[in-house]
Amino acid sequence: MKFLKSILKFIHTIFIILFLILVIVFMVNNRDIIIIHLYPLPFEIETRAFIVMISCFILGLVFAILIFSKTLIKNLFYKFSANKKIKSLQDKINNDV
Repeated sequence: MKFLKSILKFIHTIFIILFLILVIVFMVNNRDIIIIHLYPLPFEIETRAFIVMISCFILGLVFAILIFSKTLIKNLFYKFSANKKIKSLQDKINNDV
């Protein structure tokens, strides 16, 4: 079992390294300067294209985590209350015997 875990950890590390290499290649290939106009406001932001794209990706991840965190927290509380109920029932059985 430990051998399988070590292989999975190695594969996970390889995927992370490949992902980081892809991000670096993406950043190097998208170094163009773009101008973002904030229409109603008289502001312009001059930045690199990869910064905008990576920022949008990170914002998408944050919003996805916030949306799914409600379900995750709900399941966590459900499991906690179920475990508490099981423990109290086990204690009740042990006290009756």
